[in-house]
Amino acid sequence: MTHCNTQLHLDELLSKPVVIAFDGGNITSDGGVLFLRQVDERLGLTERLADCLVDRRDPNKVHHLVVEQFRQRVYQIACGYED
Repeated sequence: MTHCNTQLHLDELLSKPVVIAFDGGNITSDGGVLFLRQVDERLGLTERLADCLVDRRDPNKVHHLVVEQFRQRVYQIACGYED
């Protein structure tokens, strides 16, 4: 029978005890969005779509480009964060 240790102790890291546990159960993260970003960068899809939008804002008051806002919205929807 295989015995799996669910904790890893790193006693000499930064002179403070560090315990890494792998008993969190079935958890997920938004790591898939990194893959989505790479695909999007290769295809240039969000950039081309954002180019179709007209930005009527005063350029002197713009902090975030339309393409940045568009990507943020697309990636949020892809991760399930609709609003």
